[in-house]
Amino acid sequence: YVGSRTLKLISPRNVNAIDPATRRRPRPEFGDVQFFEDSARISYHALQLSANQRLAKGMTFDAYYTWGKALAYGAADATITFSDTTIQDVYNLAGSYGPKQGDIQHRFVGVYSVGIPTGGFARAGLRRALFGGWTLQGILTTRSGLPLNVVSGRDMVGNSRSGGQRPDVVPGVNPYADTADPLVWLNAAAFDLTAPAAQRRYGNLGYNALRGPSAVTFDAGLHKTFFLTERHRLTFRAEAFNALNHANMGSPNTTVTNPNFGRITSASEGRNVQFALKYMF
Repeated sequence: YVGSRTLKLISPRNVNAIDPATRRRPRPEFGDVQFFEDSARISYHALQLSANQRLAKGMTFDAYYTWGKALAYGAADATITFSDTTIQDVYNLAGSYGPKQGDIQHRFVGVYSVGIPTGGFARAGLRRALFGGWTLQGILTTRSGLPLNVVSGRDMVGNSRSGGQRPDVVPGVNPYADTADPLVWLNAAAFDLTAPAAQRRYGNLGYNALRGPSAVTFDAGLHKTFFLTERHRLTFRAEAFNALNHANMGSPNTTVTNPNFGRITSASEGRNVQFALKYMF
């Protein structure tokens, strides 16, 4: 078990925002008054497991799994700016308490190193120098999706602040899209702006309540050290990042009023290969 709690993080808050109930500011003679306070906090709880196979017959294996949750309160992820768009209601910070930006619930990492066997072919001489001692290495990483904060993109309560306002959840409707298009991730029919706007209130959807696509990456490497003399060595490495050229989809657009709402418009980079030589003397 791993846990941590960080308190008294600096975060901005508008203490003179328009109150939707009265349609007035607490101090109407002033405009927005940004107050920096040490009210934000972050907590983290996780179960971490590992399994390790020591060197045996030229092979090593390591596996790591983390099941965790990071929660943020009071714009704990905000930079020191004059506004924050993660908070829905500046007079109710608890209403925007939820998973931290970048929170990963499940993460698995597998690492291996395998010495390529050559049998009797490369026991000695030039063949051993050329073909013996090659090692394959790889890292497999998988993770669950990142949090998604669905926002309305408009001022529904009449406080002249559209940032952070979230829609209502439509009961019984799956918020995730079920279509043939893999780039459409969210279902627009699952979110309602009409009722909150008509009643001039905030939506009931929670902060960072949904999740984006999961991701899988595999990095591989091949290397060998050539012993030229007693003091001189040459190491060759060939490495491929995202060796399988697998496209991991980015997070979708989360603004309901945006024409691209729910659609994924970005992805991870493709395969990247590099070669290296290191001479030691």
